[in-house]
Amino acid sequence: MSQVGSAMRNCLAAIQPLTGDRASGVITVTASGSDVSLPLGTFAYPVIGGQVQTDRIFRVSAGPNSDKSWTITAGGTAVDFVSNVGGEKHNVADATQFVFLPPISGVASAVGSGAFTGATNPTFYGAIKETVVFEHINGPAQQIDLERMKLRGTPAVIIVWNSSEPSDGVTSSSNNFGSHGRGTFSSSFRELLTIVIVVSKSHNEAVRSEEGLYIMDQIARYLNRRQSIDGCLISAPSPILVQSRNRVAIPKEPYQRHYIYSVSFSIENAYTMTDDRSYNDWNIANIDILKPDDDLGDYTLVDDMKVDMT
Repeated sequence: MSQVGSAMRNCLAAIQPLTGDRASGVITVTASGSDVSLPLGTFAYPVIGGQVQTDRIFRVSAGPNSDKSWTITAGGTAVDFVSNVGGEKHNVADATQFVFLPPISGVASAVGSGAFTGATNPTFYGAIKETVVFEHINGPAQQIDLERMKLRGTPAVIIVWNSSEPSDGVTSSSNNFGSHGRGTFSSSFRELLTIVIVVSKSHNEAVRSEEGLYIMDQIARYLNRRQSIDGCLISAPSPILVQSRNRVAIPKEPYQRHYIYSVSFSIENAYTMTDDRSYNDWNIANIDILKPDDDLGDYTLVDDMKVDMT
């Protein structure tokens, strides 16, 4: 998964206490051939009714290897998973098929070994009923965006990625790498993200507003200065930093009962140059030499001289 996609899901896990208890269970992951390494924090999604349920995110727990990964074999490896956030919908049935997005090369299948249990729906004040990873909200058609998300309940939170920039705010040039440079082939970038909070209590405007502001406070507290979740690094070397908190203006319509607030924050990631091009072995070189004769007259062309370069 992309660094940004993984970071967004990790940030949702950081506010998990607002979403209720999480589900836990075991998935048997089988390799198609040679052993495959399954890292801590890898995300999987259940397939229910023939559809991949991207709103139900499960993550790999710490494994037995020194780097907390799991070794997946052709005979199948029982891997511990936990839901990314809370909510009873994560209590999926035994023998549920799971998929990794994007697919992991060398993994043939992933099937639940027993039911996932333990997840509960939150009932306390300020509880979050739905979490969504979405492309954009805060444009001119928020109501349409909310309908596209098919929110099953509110309060709900939507996390979106806004942009990236060098961590020191300096654009690199050929002779100025800025303080975000981490060596010859690596640079540090700041990812700018926003969590949008949607509340829609029907009591009155004051009740809706207070609940939205309360959740906004709680999210900022769970995120600010955090660096990891469940053993997975989210932001380094700098921790998550809350940049701003806002009310999102929406058109006032007679039917409109949504209030929208947001928490904008930054995380820091390192990007390293990748070069996996292949080259042909250089075994034989053809050397052409121009050599003057004794009287420095005409030049003699020496060709077809083969030199072994091994």
